[in-house]
Amino acid sequence: MRTPDDKLAARRREQILAAAYRCFVRTGFHSTGMKAICTEAGLSPGAVYRYFPGKSDIISALVASEQKHVDRALEKLASAKDPAKALVRFAGQLAKDACKEPENILATEIFAEACRDQQIAAILRASEQALVEALHRWIVSAVQAKTLALHIKPLDMAQLVVSLGYGVSSYHLLDQRFGASKAAELVQQAVKAQIQHG
Repeated sequence: MRTPDDKLAARRREQILAAAYRCFVRTGFHSTGMKAICTEAGLSPGAVYRYFPGKSDIISALVASEQKHVDRALEKLASAKDPAKALVRFAGQLAKDACKEPENILATEIFAEACRDQQIAAILRASEQALVEALHRWIVSAVQAKTLALHIKPLDMAQLVVSLGYGVSSYHLLDQRFGASKAAELVQQAVKAQIQHG
């Protein structure tokens, strides 16, 4: 059972993360200092540093929060009656979510920072590796159960789904006419092409 102190701590963390999110989207990750996050959150530096010693800790928490969302989508896959359709649906939703604004702007900022900061690169690598591995395990299970047949290896399929999501997100930022629905449609077509039918 959570105590009042636990609830306050959780609220404070969410308050800081929301403030950091707004700052990163507005001025960019690299240009945002902890002082700006403190001001945006309406908290003293001591209060913020108590929960997050640095920006990389904030990024870690933001990535973990996004991972929970993806984990819920992966849980739906586990109970799918038609793995082929479920995989195509999952890939399309991943692509659509990757094109959401301002989330895709923040994701691009974090990826750019990961090129300069090895700690942030490690956080992202661990998160994406966890996603690919979880998706890979599910695909292997479906292939072994003979409810899914592929033209490519299960690991290649898992990597294809994830990498396509990132690709369409970047393209969407460059061309606003390329909407989330179109991104999902193209990704689904690419995934379908690697599934054996009939």
